[in-house]
Amino acid sequence: MKLDKFRNDINGLRALAVIMVVLFHFNVPLLTSGFSGVDVFFVISGYLMTKIIVERLFKNSFSFFDFYMARAIRILPALIFLCGGIYLLSLYVLIPEDLSYFSLYAIRSIFFLSNYYLMKETEGYFSPGSHDNLLLHTWSLSVEWQFYVILPVILFLVYKAFNGRFIKQSLLMIFVLSFALSIYLKNNSSYAYYLFPSRAWEMIIGGIVFCFFNEKPNKSIFIYWVGLILILLSAFIFSEKNAWPYFGTLIPTIGTALVIHSRNENSFLSKNKLIQIIGSSSYSIYLWHWPIFVIFSYYQIASPIFSFLAILLSFVIGYFSFKLVEVPTKKWLSSHNKKTSFISISFISLIVCLMFKLTIIYDGFPSRAKSENYLAIENEMQLPLPTNGWCFYSIDTLKNLSLGSEGLACHIGSTDEGAKKVLLFGDSFAGQYIPFWNIIGKKENLNINAITTNWCYPSSGDDFNGRKESRAYAQCLFNRKYVLENLKNYDLIIFAGEWKRVMPYPVYKNGFEDMYNKAIANNKKIIVMSEPYAFDINIGKAYKRALWLNTDFNINKYKNGITHDIQKRSDKDLFDIISGNPNTMIIARDEMFSKSQYAIENIPYSWDGKHISILGSLSAENHFEKSGGLQKVKDFINK
Repeated sequence: MKLDKFRNDINGLRALAVIMVVLFHFNVPLLTSGFSGVDVFFVISGYLMTKIIVERLFKNSFSFFDFYMARAIRILPALIFLCGGIYLLSLYVLIPEDLSYFSLYAIRSIFFLSNYYLMKETEGYFSPGSHDNLLLHTWSLSVEWQFYVILPVILFLVYKAFNGRFIKQSLLMIFVLSFALSIYLKNNSSYAYYLFPSRAWEMIIGGIVFCFFNEKPNKSIFIYWVGLILILLSAFIFSEKNAWPYFGTLIPTIGTALVIHSRNENSFLSKNKLIQIIGSSSYSIYLWHWPIFVIFSYYQIASPIFSFLAILLSFVIGYFSFKLVEVPTKKWLSSHNKKTSFISISFISLIVCLMFKLTIIYDGFPSRAKSENYLAIENEMQLPLPTNGWCFYSIDTLKNLSLGSEGLACHIGSTDEGAKKVLLFGDSFAGQYIPFWNIIGKKENLNINAITTNWCYPSSGDDFNGRKESRAYAQCLFNRKYVLENLKNYDLIIFAGEWKRVMPYPVYKNGFEDMYNKAIANNKKIIVMSEPYAFDINIGKAYKRALWLNTDFNINKYKNGITHDIQKRSDKDLFDIISGNPNTMIIARDEMFSKSQYAIENIPYSWDGKHISILGSLSAENHFEKSGGLQKVKDFINK
């Protein structure tokens, strides 16, 4: 098997792939699935890496160290330069929590673990909550690196075990297993999207092209155009609503395989000089385009002209990163011995990671704030956690919290012996109301036991809409068992939860209904609380960013989004369960929150677009009392 010269056709594919991804991320109309450009990159990587490994195995010249060092030299310098450059800019632009979060993901990206953590932390790649992450796009680098680590090990073992045979068969087997996994995980979008095992089949397609068809390349123009049309088609016919990767992902991946197999060096993609420059710069363009998009969003800059300028800036900065970082560092590192290159990359990686770690330890350096007003507001715009004097038992995020009975120890409101015993039970959407009920409890002589933890909405079963491998799931089961055994000991039960995530799913809805019915069967009075107004973005951060950057903040343009519509439908399902029972009181959203959706002045109730902050919870109680809610609670308890 003979090593090929530089493949202009593959370089042209890189250009096409990065153009698709960039235009998609900048919301160019009609390009609803330009994200499939990443799948094109995966197939290219699979082809080239398999080619390098297999050819060197058969020449008895393969070295794991050389292979990994070559990949590190190719990927790390530009990635470290990106992280360092964005960090310097972020010292001015980002609020402290955003700078800490960026620093955390910079470390994860440099160690090629960002896909794993994104899988655990977000609701999916396309969710609005993901789009604040300046390094969201590094998930694909992590997947590719994991492929680089594992593929040579597998092929080496197969080659040695079977004396050079069954390389092709092993690739086919990996393809089948990985593809089957991606189909199996279709209902778990984050796992399917981010996991290396559910993505490996795309890279293996490239390996199959090399192993099965390399010796007999098909230079058919027909094959080339079929492949190119499939790739282009894949950029328009899907959307964020489609399961991905899934059967549809075969369209761009098979299309890429056909283009690679056809070896057309005379096409527009192969011959056009600008396309070839973009292809050579594609890695740096990919690295820089997403942070540019996020920074523009940070400043709330959105218009066709600014989008065009941002796209142009992505390509220009990517080109200069390629010429001034990728090319010189590769030349320098390749010209020195392996030990020097390894020490150099390791040392620089260590230094920048230490810088990021210090930023995390010092909470993003809040002292950078230009006004004390910002720091005062930030302290109030948090969830009511043990770390700030409250007691929402956020065991998933606070690692010092112990699993078990400590999660039952939160008591708020009155401490009088004759106070009525009240239970506040639910997930973080119950925990957010702890300051609210603390004031009411003191005024109405209520000793309120707040039993709240992450994702643990009121239910009598083991249903859970968070990550079951988290400590929160174990704490939730502990909480529910305790509540079911002790319902009889409370005079009043308060249920609160993220109803928009509960009501659409029968298993969750039935779990709540059963818990509610058990409370009714114990002849208990029940208060069910609505969620706060919901937004499609993190409204609390949007406010703090505007304050940090001294720009205007107007909450009106964020109202009545898709999330709010889902919330209204869920309210109807919730009220259908509980309405008509004289022992049940509903606290509706507009009873707690001003229609302006500002807590005080121009500060929103919301902490993150879903939950309310400490300030929001206290302000909600004030609004509730002024609107007659406190008297309503008193009358309900005493009737």
